[in-house]
Amino acid sequence: MKCGFTSAVGIAFTWLMSLIARPTSPQSSAELRLPGNAGWHTRIHVTLRNAIRASCSFGLRHGESGVCAVVCLLIAFGLQCRNGSFGSGFGSHPDEAGHYVTGLMVYKYVMTSLGTGPMAFAERFYAHYPVVAFGHWPPLFYILQATWGLLFGLTRTSALVLVAVLTSLVSTLLYHAVRTSLGRPYAVLCAVLFPLLPIVQLHTSSVMAEVPLTVFAFATALAFASLIARPTIATAFCFGLCLCSAIYVKGNGWALMALPFLALVLMRSLPSLLKKHVWVPMLGALLCCCPMTWATMTMTMDGWERQSFSLPFFYHALPVLLKFHLTIIGLPLLVLACAGAFVTVVRPFAAGSVARGLWASNFALVVSVLFFHALVPTTMEPRMLFMSIPSLLMFAAVGLQYTVEFVQRWLPAVRLIRVTPFVFGAVIACWYVLHSYSVQHPNMGGVAQRILDERDLDRTAILVASTQVNEVAELSFVAEVAAREQGSYRHGVIRAGKFLADSSWGGSDYKLRYSDAAQASAAVRAIPISAIALYTGEGRSNAHAELVQQFVSENGDWVCVQSERAAKGQVVLWASRYRPTKPVRLPEINLMRKLGRNISAEF
Repeated sequence: MKCGFTSAVGIAFTWLMSLIARPTSPQSSAELRLPGNAGWHTRIHVTLRNAIRASCSFGLRHGESGVCAVVCLLIAFGLQCRNGSFGSGFGSHPDEAGHYVTGLMVYKYVMTSLGTGPMAFAERFYAHYPVVAFGHWPPLFYILQATWGLLFGLTRTSALVLVAVLTSLVSTLLYHAVRTSLGRPYAVLCAVLFPLLPIVQLHTSSVMAEVPLTVFAFATALAFASLIARPTIATAFCFGLCLCSAIYVKGNGWALMALPFLALVLMRSLPSLLKKHVWVPMLGALLCCCPMTWATMTMTMDGWERQSFSLPFFYHALPVLLKFHLTIIGLPLLVLACAGAFVTVVRPFAAGSVARGLWASNFALVVSVLFFHALVPTTMEPRMLFMSIPSLLMFAAVGLQYTVEFVQRWLPAVRLIRVTPFVFGAVIACWYVLHSYSVQHPNMGGVAQRILDERDLDRTAILVASTQVNEVAELSFVAEVAAREQGSYRHGVIRAGKFLADSSWGGSDYKLRYSDAAQASAAVRAIPISAIALYTGEGRSNAHAELVQQFVSENGDWVCVQSERAAKGQVVLWASRYRPTKPVRLPEINLMRKLGRNISAEF
């Protein structure tokens, strides 16, 4: 069923793109019209004949795109299984737990509370599962998760399948774009290599926003190329829609606002910005996205490395980001991509000619993403360049084709043109498959399941603490509990990093709320908390985790009920000897940085 759904999505999306790129000819439209004076039996016959003809034509033209979507979905799903993604927990990145729990919150609201006050619902959900990130990131990814959940539920497995579907959709778009420019062999090469790249495997095996952002970012570049080739209302609408969607998935999508300017400069057609089919969709995107971005800017900036632009950051970030290109696609593909960009964009521009719209748009996407992240002081990670990968693969395909033609020109006896894409693709694919990443983060699923299985711990408060500085184990535990009980409020999870200490989203301005273990223990008993999940790992420990370790070991009220090894550490579950005799009151949560106030909610 999921494969069929993926096939339909792939066919529908590629059909829309090809419809924009190639209008229906008057002759084909006339063939579908029925004769006005025909009898009813003739009209039925002609209608059926034209329907069969149209279906066959559509299947022949777009069936291979559907096959590509299914094949790439199977590749992505197979790599998820091989990499152990379905049993590895929400710990691949500190943001993963927030993305899943926020999507689960939207899904739960649609299923159970649609029509009631969303803010009150969100506050209660956050009080029980404190990793909700609605507002820190835009809402479209969470709307996609909720929509997917209406069809298939929203467990962690279901969310991972959704990410695999989106990965296959990127491959399908890549296949369609490369096939029309370079031919089927290179299209197959690019489509298959995308899910095999190690960084794509990593993000396909986790619930992160990079893959859906890439879907809409790459679609924006293709839509703008189509808009330049055929300036119509349909192509302008498609460009504006893709641009808005990218920004509404993640704030990094604002990088695409520079894409039209750079692409038109490379095409020596900058006056085209004054034409309504270009500036109207851009203005529409600004009007749709600016209010949302402005309203959430405080929350977004809370996770930045710096709060404002500075030249020292730019000079530091630009070379680092340039090196990240080597990380995301590897040296062989990067060399070919540079050669392809030179052949399709740099050389024509330097010679005074015009670069083709497709290549100018994709080159502009790569440059826009690079300079956006060098200017905006967000975190410095290779994933920030993730949405450039399809464009880089397109240029790598051009570089490979150019290299083959160059060798063929000097060595005409060597027949390389037909087999080279497949041989090169097979070598690179085998290398990526044999050298994929391994899970290195703690899996908090076991201790979460133990808590859910204990009837005595039903409707109680659980404290989770981690010695990791990035607190990924805390975040992962919250997501595991939320996923396993599907947001049913059976437990209230309290993060020690927010209950015993205070800090910004990124961990800066850290300070303890309690000076010693006795005060922390008194705060725990006041709630009261019935169990404590503690992860101890390698590296520098958090001060609040040390407080938890101290009062648990010194106080005879706690007994160890489970201890298991985790990645680079150990997970221990402590249970209170005494069950709560008063109602549990969840602690007040400090959201002054995000909302300008604190929130609290009854159990």
